[in-house]
Amino acid sequence: MFRKTSCGVSYLKGTSDYNAHWSRYEKNCLETCPEEQRERCLSIRSPSESSVKFLLKNLGYDDIGFVVEPQFIRIEKPLQSEEKTYLRHNLSFPII
Repeated sequence: MFRKTSCGVSYLKGTSDYNAHWSRYEKNCLETCPEEQRERCLSIRSPSESSVKFLLKNLGYDDIGFVVEPQFIRIEKPLQSEEKTYLRHNLSFPII
């Protein structure tokens, strides 16, 4: 059983959760999550700065500041929820 639809879909596809729900493991993940899926999600590495810059440029942000942390990417300017979703889906990594 999965709490989030994206978790179930990702499990069926054999990928990590494309919505990065694993970043708030205590809130979003259930104990019934299969061990192999949990390992898949928790083994994700931080994306490169060049990948983040490329995607931000696609959104029209040429000089926006950001920091790539081990657990998330902090964008130094407020983004619309659609922009955050675009980044999260393309980077498979949490955006705050």
